[in-house]
Amino acid sequence: MTRPIGFIGVGTMGGPMTRNLLQRHFPVTVFDLNREAV
Repeated sequence: MTRPIGFIGVGTMGGPMTRNLLQRHFPVTVFDLNREAV
């Protein structure tokens, strides 16, 4: 069982980290004040 992962801020660091997790099929929830970043 994989635990869900959450990110606050998906900019310079959070964006690539989130993409890597999604490519490996981890459940990811993200939030960013900048809607376009999400």
